[in-house]
Amino acid sequence: MAGRKLRPTLRHWKYLFYTLTIVFFIIFVLVPVLYSFVYVGTNWDSVNRNILTDEKLISLFSRSILVSLAVAIIVVIIDIVLGLPLAWFLAKREFRGKEFVDTLVDIPLVMPTAALGFSTTLFFAKDLTTEITRSGAIAIFSSPFVIIILLHIAFTLPYMVRSMKAGIEEVDITYEFAGECFGAQKFTVARTVTLPIMKAAIVTGIILCLARSLSETGATFLAISMVTNVDYATLTSSSTLTGPALINSLKNAGYPYINEALGFMSMVLILISLVLLGIVKIFAEKVRFPFRKVYQLENLFSTKKMGMLRDVSGLFLFLFLVLIPSLFILAYIPQQWGHSVHIDYGRMLYSLGISLIVATLTTLICLATAIPLAIYIARARERKSAETLDMLANIPIIVPTVALGISLGLFWKNFFNINNNFLVILVVVLAHVSFTYPFLVRTFAAAMRQIPPDYEEAAKTLGARPLTVFRKIVYPLFKPSIIAGVIMIFTRSLDETGATIAVLPSDSKITTIPVYIVQLVKAKDYYSAAIASLILIGISVVVLLAIRMTMKGRKK
Repeated sequence: MAGRKLRPTLRHWKYLFYTLTIVFFIIFVLVPVLYSFVYVGTNWDSVNRNILTDEKLISLFSRSILVSLAVAIIVVIIDIVLGLPLAWFLAKREFRGKEFVDTLVDIPLVMPTAALGFSTTLFFAKDLTTEITRSGAIAIFSSPFVIIILLHIAFTLPYMVRSMKAGIEEVDITYEFAGECFGAQKFTVARTVTLPIMKAAIVTGIILCLARSLSETGATFLAISMVTNVDYATLTSSSTLTGPALINSLKNAGYPYINEALGFMSMVLILISLVLLGIVKIFAEKVRFPFRKVYQLENLFSTKKMGMLRDVSGLFLFLFLVLIPSLFILAYIPQQWGHSVHIDYGRMLYSLGISLIVATLTTLICLATAIPLAIYIARARERKSAETLDMLANIPIIVPTVALGISLGLFWKNFFNINNNFLVILVVVLAHVSFTYPFLVRTFAAAMRQIPPDYEEAAKTLGARPLTVFRKIVYPLFKPSIIAGVIMIFTRSLDETGATIAVLPSDSKITTIPVYIVQLVKAKDYYSAAIASLILIGISVVVLLAIRMTMKGRKK
């Protein structure tokens, strides 16, 4: 009708809201993460002329890629072998103190990676670049390659145990009872019934451990710098560095074509991670457990003594390879107490303050923008677009953090003057938003999928507006998931090292506490690094307790 004004309806506002949410995700999360591809493409002449012809850089980079892949594959295999007995013990056994043991498995997950790398290296490494008193350390390994593997086992094994334990608990025990009723031994039932059913959980654990090992930067660089010289000028073609650690070394070296080098290496690392994890996912889903034959030896493995040996060995290896090395820093600090050591507490507290500001702002931005996208992914009727966004949200999780940080730094330098301290902090916050955002999306979307939308639909039929539905229905139902996601974001931002180093200008006075720890270790000030690590561990333990209380509230 001529002259009739079109008034926006509730549906129009809803579409506008979701559109803005998706635009935010694309502009502030996805595009900056993949910007290194654009940067290399637009600067290809310079990359081709100055980087691809640099024989030393290409040789070191090729070797570091092979080291990264070798470490990740070895670590995943060891995680499977060590993680299965421990996960089985926690899932199948009932004993006093089980909740306490279960909590210990999570300790490396909430420990700052810089503190974990520092503590693990002090415990295992035989020769440090600056030798110090370390009573109680086994100190028997001198190979940087072995040190890296032991470090990566410490922070990836909990991911494998958690995934496998959840998979074992979800297996319907009636299938296992049926197998035993037909005369199968316990070991045979576990091999032919339980393991095939929980295959998805094993695949999830493999992908998580592989991604975590490939992406780790801060702890690896810190550990290597404690046992060998990592200055780029002194590196040779036989030096042992992972890809992210080499990027870190190059960034500190004053390389003349640093942006082209970092952009190219970042692009290659992102590409390799995406391809490798895609191959693993496809291959793992097609793998079957073909060994249907029953072997006589399985009778021995099914005895009670062998079961106890499995449980004890699983616990012992976890304590020796993960928990004690992770917490060795607690024994190191009292040994140095009373020595004439100068600690710059002002600088330490300043770095801690920056970390808390960055983590708080990151959490608030993610909270305001990630939950709407999670709701869209879980509830939207346009399933193809929702599934596409769901897949794209995984990319920042599997990309190496230092590569992600470089890509983000190159992207945001186009818009901000990074010589201004306020803008430096803003860029660090935006970088942290990029890699923490998917954690809240994944956590909240997964929780919403588990509960049918009937409650929300019922509220809407009674006339409730979307905001009222969220406030009265969605938030109370999913409050534990939101709180758990928020805590995960806060700790991930607080502990992040690699991406922060990559984003910060080399002459920046702005430092977060994990970056400050790396600087202390590079300056051989191990005691101050230990004190700073202890502060971070204290904050992380408080966060772990908050997670436990949240999960307990969920069960109630």
